[in-house]
Amino acid sequence: VRFATYATPTIVGEIRRYFRDRGWAVKVPRRLQEVNRAATKATDSLTQSLERSPTFKEIASAIGSTEEETIEALELGSVYDPTSLEAELEQDQEESHSVLADYVGQEDKEIEALDLRSRLQDALNRLSPRERAVIELRFFATKSQVDVAKRLNISQMHVSRLQQRALAKLRELVKELD
Repeated sequence: VRFATYATPTIVGEIRRYFRDRGWAVKVPRRLQEVNRAATKATDSLTQSLERSPTFKEIASAIGSTEEETIEALELGSVYDPTSLEAELEQDQEESHSVLADYVGQEDKEIEALDLRSRLQDALNRLSPRERAVIELRFFATKSQVDVAKRLNISQMHVSRLQQRALAKLRELVKELD
């Protein structure tokens, strides 16, 4: 017995197993991958013999599977061949050129505001309790410096200084978090 007689099927089997297990863009159970392959082959042969597209029930009976499992496997087969977002879509009009990215998702205009709010919250958490209280009362509760001074039991001048110091710290902290 020659080495090639043993090695060739073993190597081919390992290569097939590798692509079967790792070749799909999304992890699909091996059983459904096998049903997908069998259903695809059965669809081709049934289309030729019936001279029409076979029904899911016909495909399922040809491969010895349930109709539901066959449908699921065929649907999951589309994840095997991902489409580029830059691929041109077929259009009725030749003048119109569009790509999949034109139709998938959209730019979220609030994302920058959300990012800024998150960075600001992190920066506020780094202020001293008194500085944070001044900023929260002044800008979130829209209290005057006099009202803040009364509430914190400090002078209005001290509120002004704390506010200036806290705003300077916030500017630096937000820059650091960039």
